[in-house]
Amino acid sequence: MHGYVCMLRVHYVTMNLSPLILTPAQISLLDKGLTYIPATKTVPQNKIIECRDRNITNLKLRDFFRDRKPDYDPKAFKSRLKYRSSWIPPNRGLTPQAIRACNNITNYIHKHTSNKIVHSEAGNLIKINNVKFNLTQAEENSIKRIKEQ
Repeated sequence: MHGYVCMLRVHYVTMNLSPLILTPAQISLLDKGLTYIPATKTVPQNKIIECRDRNITNLKLRDFFRDRKPDYDPKAFKSRLKYRSSWIPPNRGLTPQAIRACNNITNYIHKHTSNKIVHSEAGNLIKINNVKFNLTQAEENSIKRIKEQ
């Protein structure tokens, strides 16, 4: 193997139809596709709270109506015209297991986020530890430049 130099030729899938001149890092980033999601260092705290509350509400609804026959057909045309209810079942109508599960979810979220809050102008963010970033530094800089254009 000595004496030989291996040259790699990069072939891009992205075809630039815009008048912009893209760098190789920008083309590499676009080659990842529309379904590619870069790893992030933080998550908005309000998104975590929204998800927690939605999961707890769904758990409470399922438990509260556990003994009722489902007469609701989500595929029926009339069902598609109804707004989603904001009603949340009271704890007094829930099983002890459901109440314990809701409390466990709340405690888990609090335990794993309360000491990771970062205050910013955009609102509170939760810092994510042990993130393996899936972009090179050049690709990360390319995202910033593309957003600015």
